[in-house]
Amino acid sequence: MPRRLELDDDRIIELYRSGKSPREIAPLFGCDKSVIFNRVKSAGAVRSVSDWRRRDRFNEHFFDEIDTEEKAYWLGFLLADGCVRTGSKSLQINLNAGDRPHLEKFRDAIASTAKIGFSSHPMSVDGIASLTVTSKSMTDRLRELGIIANAKRCVPPSVPSLVRHFWRGCIDGDGTLTISRCRRKCGWEVNQPVLSLVGTQETIEMFSRYANTVCGTAAIARKRPAANIWIVQIHGPLAKKMADHLWSGATICLDRKQDIQRSFEVTRDRKGESRQAMLDRILALQATGLTQRQVGIQLGMTEDAVGLRLRRAGIKTPRIYARGDEWRNARN
Repeated sequence: MPRRLELDDDRIIELYRSGKSPREIAPLFGCDKSVIFNRVKSAGAVRSVSDWRRRDRFNEHFFDEIDTEEKAYWLGFLLADGCVRTGSKSLQINLNAGDRPHLEKFRDAIASTAKIGFSSHPMSVDGIASLTVTSKSMTDRLRELGIIANAKRCVPPSVPSLVRHFWRGCIDGDGTLTISRCRRKCGWEVNQPVLSLVGTQETIEMFSRYANTVCGTAAIARKRPAANIWIVQIHGPLAKKMADHLWSGATICLDRKQDIQRSFEVTRDRKGESRQAMLDRILALQATGLTQRQVGIQLGMTEDAVGLRLRRAGIKTPRIYARGDEWRNARN
């Protein structure tokens, strides 16, 4: 019985999966190409005829193990914007043409040479940029992870440190991060951060539980009028806290949303400056002998709002007694 050659089978399979043929691998191990082919066949890694004919070579096993920030992020992004149809061997991603650089990031991550296409669309002013890669092994793995068209049931990675990267990918794909102008009960209009995510009921409820754990918010999932479309929204300081948790220190993300997250810090600094300017105006008016109520009238604020700003600055405000004096003076 012929002696079996001592070869590094794992290395052979790795080279074969990277796109090299048995003819190219054989000289590296000093053996015949048939030996290499038999080792690959024994491992069940033989490529199909369609795989051999495919011109685009890339890392088809990128998602086999979700063990890095990059893999966790792109898994979350595909949950939002990836499309793997039942029975298909192709993965397709369609984005607004303005986000083409983000498609290029994914293409580089899987070491693909596929071209990014462009098409016009009535719902998009800039048009649509699309990337399609074909691989049975990758699409089969994505289906195992829950990336299935119209029935996505993907769950976050089991490694706790990678969960935030997964959800950042989801929000970059199907979420919103913005500064919204809203009207408060007192009639004032203020700018506040808003973070939202849309998806299936299962996905939104999972994110709601995660958000509650991270920032203690009572994020409630709500159903939209459209069938099977759910949404969760977080507003104000809690939205900023969640955004800081997801985007701070990130090495892979959608650039325009990271810019918005960074703008939250600038907005907060400007708000601090405006508060100090308002406090200076209040003190200047009080120095002329005006009461809190009169100062409020001058500045278009309520008396309570004036008192609140003074107390935040550590200035005592005998608000109750001042009101009592005014009431007694009015009676006299």
